[in-house]
Amino acid sequence: MQECLSSLAGGDREAFTPVFDILWPVYRRFARQHLPEIDADDAAQEALLKLFVRADEFDPSRDAAAFAIGVAYHEIRTWRRKRWRRREDSLERHEGAQPSGPEDFLAAREADELIEWGLARLSTVDRQTLVLFAHDERATSASAVAFRKRVQRALERLRAIVRLR
Repeated sequence: MQECLSSLAGGDREAFTPVFDILWPVYRRFARQHLPEIDADDAAQEALLKLFVRADEFDPSRDAAAFAIGVAYHEIRTWRRKRWRRREDSLERHEGAQPSGPEDFLAAREADELIEWGLARLSTVDRQTLVLFAHDERATSASAVAFRKRVQRALERLRAIVRLR
């Protein structure tokens, strides 16, 4: 591995195939441990592309495996952050989770009522922000970053209100 990545860093195009052959199964396994299966192969492929793009940054006096895993780790963190920002992780956990019995149905109804109660006590702006967020929309006057911050603050206020009850 050390020799192959050093050759690649030096501009040897023949080293591409051995680096790919060594790292592809490692990256796939690593990605599958940390991401949902639907994203794992794409993340592993993207990590390999990033490694090839950044190969000239590799210092042959350093550990090749550490460099390679560092690239993969960063890419997997990026994919996880994207999923979290799109709220896919939380949606997957709750998708298809239908109440299985009367107790579950009652608990779900009570949770919905508690959220409605909390929303009614929020300011109009916070309520509108959360409604837009729930519908996967964004306030047209706000940048994406500003809107995410508004959502974060509105959720914090909603949590505080719900905790008081």
